[in-house]
Amino acid sequence: MNFIYGTKNKSKLEHMKSILKDLHIHLEALDTTVTDVEETGTDILENAKIKALHYYKQVKRPIFSCDSGLYFEGVEKEDQPGKLIRRVHGKSLTDEEMLVHYGGLAKKYGGSLIAKYHNAICVVLDEDHIITYKGDDLGSVPFKIVEKPHHKRKEGFPLDALSVEIKSNEYYDDLQDYSSDSEGLINGFQAFFKRLLTPEISIEFEGYGKVQLELYPYFAPDTTKNFIHLIQSGYYNDKSLCRIVPNRLIQSGDSKLDPKAWTDDTPGYILNGEFNRDGFKNPLSFERGTIGMAMAAYHITDYATAGSFFIMTREESKLDSIVPAFGRVTTGMDIIDKINTVKTHTDYGYDAPYKVIDIKHIEVDTKGVAYDLPKKYDFKLINSAD
Repeated sequence: MNFIYGTKNKSKLEHMKSILKDLHIHLEALDTTVTDVEETGTDILENAKIKALHYYKQVKRPIFSCDSGLYFEGVEKEDQPGKLIRRVHGKSLTDEEMLVHYGGLAKKYGGSLIAKYHNAICVVLDEDHIITYKGDDLGSVPFKIVEKPHHKRKEGFPLDALSVEIKSNEYYDDLQDYSSDSEGLINGFQAFFKRLLTPEISIEFEGYGKVQLELYPYFAPDTTKNFIHLIQSGYYNDKSLCRIVPNRLIQSGDSKLDPKAWTDDTPGYILNGEFNRDGFKNPLSFERGTIGMAMAAYHITDYATAGSFFIMTREESKLDSIVPAFGRVTTGMDIIDKINTVKTHTDYGYDAPYKVIDIKHIEVDTKGVAYDLPKKYDFKLINSAD
């Protein structure tokens, strides 16, 4: 998924990229031609929304903006910055002026202040899909703002030079590793985007009922995008469950059970293999109820098929490095289990049901997110590797 991050500051862009690096989310900064907007909201959530909507009207692409508030313990009301971290007495401070001002506040209160950042986010997918969030999980751990600044300076993060870890009483810029302090913040932002980017799938199997699944594009982006587009294009409308392995899995395929009669077994291309291998990491393991995309060949390659999905009825972690997992069943596992008990045979060289079980209906709710097309690969790549 591609987003524009509502900032022109390269340091802030790189910082957000580091937070979301495990989710396969591509971020771009605002173009320098995009105009800024005055932050007139009553709190950081309103300011995040004001910025995101203002920027979206200019770029017309999915975008998110963040806003932060700084809060001190035990200070007088007039010394509490809140949402006005940079603006003091109606003036927007430079980075160096911020160091002087907040260093002076620390001196006023005995040399240091206990501080904490609160953050808010607004995502604008389009005019009809605007998502806002302000939760404690987006906040920092408490830290100190001290009187004397560190010699290092970070563009876009001036107060880092005054920030000290409470436990060690050391400047953060002198610490080799303070990942534990930032872990909560990272987890909070990642959890927000995981909630946002979780399409929901409904599959009705003829004679059995509906099964609900959720997909995880932040673990297997192209596999998920491809599945969504195939559903939306009607690809699965004439498909069935052609393979059922008792106590293991059910798998979709051509509406004909005999491979000799297959007419449309694949959509005509293969996908990048988004499973654990050199060059790709997918933390989703094949537990019971996991949906995966089948192998692109009869042997292990760096690719996956683009059309034949399967759902596991048991745990099988050895698949984690062979085929891509990209979602899980949320309701209806009893239906999957019931299908998994039908009588099968191996006359065609695989575990096939005696009776066709059609996919009666399948639909996807992307929650307003528009997913672009996946990168497609030619079958010749597999043949050339044989």
